[in-house]
Amino acid sequence: MIAVTGTSGYLGRALLPALQNHFGRYPNVLSLGRQSPTNTQSRYLDLRAGADFRASLEGVKTLVHCAGLAHTRATAEEYEHVNVRATMSLADAAIAQGVGHFIYVSSMNVVPPDASKPNDNAGVYPRPATAYAASKWQAEQALEALLKGSGCRVTIIRPALVYDQELAANLAVLAAVGRRIPFQLPDVGSRTMLSRADFVALVIDLITSPPADTESVMRVAAFDGESYSSRRIGAALLGKRSLHLPLSVWHFAAKLRDALGGRAGDSTWSSLAGEHWTGSLSPALRWQPKWTLESCLAANPYPLREPRA
Repeated sequence: MIAVTGTSGYLGRALLPALQNHFGRYPNVLSLGRQSPTNTQSRYLDLRAGADFRASLEGVKTLVHCAGLAHTRATAEEYEHVNVRATMSLADAAIAQGVGHFIYVSSMNVVPPDASKPNDNAGVYPRPATAYAASKWQAEQALEALLKGSGCRVTIIRPALVYDQELAANLAVLAAVGRRIPFQLPDVGSRTMLSRADFVALVIDLITSPPADTESVMRVAAFDGESYSSRRIGAALLGKRSLHLPLSVWHFAAKLRDALGGRAGDSTWSSLAGEHWTGSLSPALRWQPKWTLESCLAANPYPLREPRA
């Protein structure tokens, strides 16, 4: 049995039906959460409660843990409670119930922009500056310490910023800024990204072909192999525009948006100009991405199919 947490979230909402299509519905695929999609066999699981999760994992052989706090104005303590401590409780339950494969969805935000290898143990990186990324960084290390040698395979996926025709997170911020200001977005920032369809395909590949080594942790930096500036993202989301603004004006507009919206720091400017890790795909991975932001927005990747030429 395959169990998935976070099935009401951005990733889990796409992953659950794809798993059901691939492996069949209950008892093959199970949804875990406080709210589960209709027509889906589910069990109750509340990460905020911090309870014993063993009953929820009875009979589960593969657990895909997508749930967690993200893109919210939570405190560092709230991030740690849900993303670290509750994940550890889930891992304890997985060991107790004999789960064979624990797939943890982390974040590319744990990887510093200047990292030489995006698949290194989180412990070799400096602690990330944001509370969200720090909680994912902590959870990765705690999972490795707890599950390594337990007989339960551990795979950590570090997805880059995820895109789809349904926009979310920083992409929704960029689109909102661009729609209100009829100018080309500035040519700043550098980030890796990943289509939601390719994320789904990666998880299916990891389930059907799990790592043979049960003693070590497999880490997968999941991205589409491209590097995206805000200008490239803006052109894909909003179309090319001929009008330009100086960077100083963009910076002021971003600060004004944060101030009016009660956002801390330079969150809007960070969305525009943030420098994130970029690099080449690992040739060792059997999974390879099929989509770029431009091809994804031009064609609906559901159900999963080959992108247009």
